[in-house]
Amino acid sequence: MTGQIAVFNPLGVAVASDTVTTIVSTERRKKTVNNAQKIFPLPKPHLIVVIESGSALSNGIHTQLLINEWSRTLENAMPTVKEYAQSFAEWYSNTSDLIPKESDWDEVNWQLNDHYHRIKRRIKDDLTDATTQEEAIASTKFHAQAALESLEQFELFEGATDEDDAALLTELNIDLIEKINAIFQGISGLDEARETLIKCGQLALSRFHSTTADSDLGFIGFGQKDFFATSVVMHCRARYGNVARVKIEDALGTSASDQAGSIETFAQDNAINGFLKGSQYEVMESAYGYIWSELTDDVDAGDEAKLNSVRELIDGLRKHIDKFQYDEFVSPMLDTIGSLSLIDLASLARSLVGMQAIRSAASPEPATVGGFIESLVIDRASGIRWVHRLPQITTD
Repeated sequence: MTGQIAVFNPLGVAVASDTVTTIVSTERRKKTVNNAQKIFPLPKPHLIVVIESGSALSNGIHTQLLINEWSRTLENAMPTVKEYAQSFAEWYSNTSDLIPKESDWDEVNWQLNDHYHRIKRRIKDDLTDATTQEEAIASTKFHAQAALESLEQFELFEGATDEDDAALLTELNIDLIEKINAIFQGISGLDEARETLIKCGQLALSRFHSTTADSDLGFIGFGQKDFFATSVVMHCRARYGNVARVKIEDALGTSASDQAGSIETFAQDNAINGFLKGSQYEVMESAYGYIWSELTDDVDAGDEAKLNSVRELIDGLRKHIDKFQYDEFVSPMLDTIGSLSLIDLASLARSLVGMQAIRSAASPEPATVGGFIESLVIDRASGIRWVHRLPQITTD
């Protein structure tokens, strides 16, 4: 994982990132390395940096190499930050020399395996409570159908269709029935759910849903027509079937109508958001859960009136706490950010990523945020300027 942040105010934007990264190989083995650059400034005249989080590889190629090669094709500055993200997606779809054709097979197989194994885990969790063969079969059918209905609600990747990806499976000689039989071997109800699982496989390729192999790219800075800095997040899976599987979010940042600052976090942000809001999300959820348990412990499961009353109480409490956090913590912080100098913005951004690194180090899990913290600032007058940077190889 990663800890990254962009802090905006009317003067510009400060960007900070840790330098611990996870490399996911083509076999999806994970390796964590230190001192890896994750902020990539584009060359002049572009006032844009690209940051990466999530998997550091896409189609078996390091994301940094993809960004570098795409940037070499750019000439004049683009009008908006979002157009830079769209340009990368178009380049990624149409670049054939850099991305090996055989990587299509790897990416498609991994996506299918990951999706089917997630369904299988849900089925197996349910089977522990099944007491009859009929219940086991019903569980398999239920989870297969639930997965299909969920996929049908997701957006298509731009440029992708369900029909094209079904044809891609044939082109790549991937037999869904063979794969399903192997993964779900010994699962009761497979015969009844097989057709649904086949439909799931086709949609899992064409519809956007997050996976552990995805990369997130943040495009941050100024387009030629942007007077205020913005950021655009691109969720990037891979390229297969000659279509870059990406989802581009709307731009965020500051504007002429609001002189307060704003903050955009990327990847891990629980410690950062806990600081900004005055309390950790997990603490508040634990409190809401405790209240629910205490107030419904003696309530009959069929007493909907009483249960709804408790739900309304907790919903009201959530709204009260959210408003209190915004009024007392978030809004004053954003007002302060709006008045900071760029160097102070960079200091704040670096401190917030450092806070996330401390939280990661204190976790019982392996630390996934840490190492040297890089930071830079961008404004329209002076461009991109590093404040803290990893040692660089020079040609002197």
